[in-house]
Amino acid sequence: MASEQMADRADRPGEGGGPDEPGAPPPPRPLDAIDQDILRMLQADGRASIRSVAERVHVSRANAYARINRLVEDGVIRGFGARVDHERAGHGTSAYITLKIVQNSWRTVRAQLRQLPGASHIALVGGDFDVLLLVHTPDNRALRELVLSRRDRSRHAEAEARLRAEQAQRLAREAIAREMHDVLAHRLTLLSVHAG
Repeated sequence: MASEQMADRADRPGEGGGPDEPGAPPPPRPLDAIDQDILRMLQADGRASIRSVAERVHVSRANAYARINRLVEDGVIRGFGARVDHERAGHGTSAYITLKIVQNSWRTVRAQLRQLPGASHIALVGGDFDVLLLVHTPDNRALRELVLSRRDRSRHAEAEARLRAEQAQRLAREAIAREMHDVLAHRLTLLSVHAG
C-alpha cells in the first residue's frame, strides 16, 4: 500500500515534490504517544466514538477531537472504512498476482487494474516484477478466468505493440533506402557530368 500511496502522491499535482514546490503539503508533524495510540485504536475500530477514544487515551473529548481532526487535516488519516471478510462476502479465493509493465505506464495500468472485479490492492514494487496485485474472487475457477483473460489481453497488446514496432522499423528502413538511392543517383549524375 505504501508503494501505491507514494505513486499516488507523485501523480497528483502539488504533492510528492519538495517543500519549495507550490501547493506542497507542509512537512509532517511528529506524532506523540497519544497520537500513536489514537491511530492504533482507529485502525482497530474506525467507528470508535470520540468519547471512547478520549477515555482510552486519557485525554478530554475536546483534545481527542482536535487530535483526530489534525491527523485528518495533516493527511495522516486518509479516511475511514470497513475491513471486509472477503470469504464471508462471497470471495473466498484470494491471490497475489505479479505483473511486468512497460516503463512509464504505471498510471494507465493502475487505472485498468482498479477496474478489475475483486482487485483490492495494487502496489508498485521493485525486482523481477513491477506490480503486485491482490484480488479476491468467488472461487478458483473465477480466479483462473480472471488471470487467463488478462493474460490473453496482455498477449494481444504485446502482439500489437510488436507489429507497430516492426512497421516503424520497416518505414525507417524504407526512408533510409530512399535517401541512399537519391544520394547515389545524385553522385552518378555528378560522375556522368564530370566524365562527359
